[in-house]
Amino acid sequence: IGTIGVQALFMTMDEMERTTIANPEGTGETFDAGSYAFAFCFARSLTDRFSIGLNAKYIHEQIYHSAAHGIAFDVGTLFETDFYGMRIGMSITNYGAKMRMNGRDLLIQSDIDPLVHGNNENLNANLQTDAYDIPLMFRVGLAMDLLQKSAKNSLLIAIDALHPNNDLEYINVGGEYSYNRFVFLRAGYKTLFARNSEEGMSLGGGLRFRMPGSRSIDLHYSYQDFGLLKDIQNFTFCFQF
Repeated sequence: IGTIGVQALFMTMDEMERTTIANPEGTGETFDAGSYAFAFCFARSLTDRFSIGLNAKYIHEQIYHSAAHGIAFDVGTLFETDFYGMRIGMSITNYGAKMRMNGRDLLIQSDIDPLVHGNNENLNANLQTDAYDIPLMFRVGLAMDLLQKSAKNSLLIAIDALHPNNDLEYINVGGEYSYNRFVFLRAGYKTLFARNSEEGMSLGGGLRFRMPGSRSIDLHYSYQDFGLLKDIQNFTFCFQF
């Protein structure tokens, strides 16, 4: 019937000291923030060259005692041509309803009319936050193997054009050279033409150790220049079966 999968994404951070206008140096309290998403994934080949995929996900964001949650969907298609095995992909991600922060942090005490003396200055009130859109992204990409006719060598190049609903368009480019599907060397550049981007050049490589049957073990490393956030390094271990 196709391919199914599940996905879980988490972002956490250390606790921070709470400050207010009255206590800019800190109140002695601490708070944390974070988000997570769970997704169910389904993909299927409709023909020998055309496939489609769908993610349905639940998103939760939280800061202090307030939180927002919502449902979103990703839809993507992939088409493989006869021209050097060129693949054309398109996707729309984070298509869903707006989210809104709610929680006991929004409960306050207020004076309805501070110009009137003698009224109750401590009426319970509830602040209402604006609903906000989940960042919607449309992307289209091309990938092809320039050495497709070689038995052992492969040179894959790829380019993505991205259109977010909350920023300017930008382009990602990259390439991967592999020898005998054992040694991999990679390079790329993200967010070309994006405004005030901190991301820069990425470099990486990996090894694939084949095992009996269709199983294999992959070890990968990548480095990325991230401007003010300095260098980012990723280590990946993958077992395929």
